[in-house]
Amino acid sequence: MKKKLFLLLTVPTIILLSSCTFSLTDDPEDIPVYIPSTSSSSSLQNIEYFDGNDFEDDIYNHKVTIDCTNVSPTVGSYFSSPEDVLAAMNQDGGSAVINSIGEMQYVGRGDGGLLIGHSLEKTNGLLSFDLLGGALIKAIKISARPRAHEYYEDHLGGTMKLNIDEVALSINESKYIKLKNDYTKMSQIEDTVCSVIISDIGVSQVSISAYNMQAIIHSIDIFY
Repeated sequence: MKKKLFLLLTVPTIILLSSCTFSLTDDPEDIPVYIPSTSSSSSLQNIEYFDGNDFEDDIYNHKVTIDCTNVSPTVGSYFSSPEDVLAAMNQDGGSAVINSIGEMQYVGRGDGGLLIGHSLEKTNGLLSFDLLGGALIKAIKISARPRAHEYYEDHLGGTMKLNIDEVALSINESKYIKLKNDYTKMSQIEDTVCSVIISDIGVSQVSISAYNMQAIIHSIDIFY
């Protein structure tokens, strides 16, 4: 039998009900320092997917590799400074090939690579840059994997499960290439190579967009 609860209001007693707003924040180390506009929300996009282009590296005259690997095991803040992004891409030394950073939103360092995209909200990440010497870029290969973590199905232990993001990358406004995420263990996860032919004559800037959640980029091969 259901119990009914009655609230007796006596006159002239007046009860004023006011709403309270509670704000929950993450640890200060994890708070993003760049908040993109709502126009970048994944939900506003009409997404098309493809498997990427097939091409052999040796059909191009030059190739440079941007190594984005690092030893950072955990996710930190998102960057607001181009200098921080360059450092995360190992472009702050004498072997740098990037000239300057253009746009950047939800870009950071962690999980052993360059993070792009939001780890909780379905808001796109974006990164664009150009190369030193005005090199004209004709094709790109990006090696990346989705962010993931393992957890027990209950607080007392039990079966270990894998929570893995569903994320896709677009290169210079190409259709999106979905990063493989049908894994059951962290040890099984491998990089997806996203290959895109940009232009026969070449373009001056690289633009990478992460759709839906978060990707971890380990390397960017640029052909020109």
